[in-house]
Amino acid sequence: MNPKDPDYIFAHKIYVAIEEYDKLGADDFMTEYGFGKATTYALELDGKQYPPKAIYGLAWELQNPGKKFMQTDSGKRRTFGKPQIDRILKICPSIKLVKLK
Repeated sequence: MNPKDPDYIFAHKIYVAIEEYDKLGADDFMTEYGFGKATTYALELDGKQYPPKAIYGLAWELQNPGKKFMQTDSGKRRTFGKPQIDRILKICPSIKLVKLK
């Protein structure tokens, strides 16, 4: 992958978000960045699980400084779903999606 490719850059941001989650722990991460816990699916990397929306959201915010993932420029709520999860899985092949029990 080309280091100037937007997906390459975003993949790096995904891993930075995961590192931040590991550093802060689940509760402090959610409080700091304003995301909720995963209820249906989790991202899995090296045996650890991560909330997909929160990881994607922080990565998006890191790539778009000064903007919040959950709010569009027009003030509407941004959605998160299958297209965003598929993007993570495509650009970060070491990350898997697992269904929560």
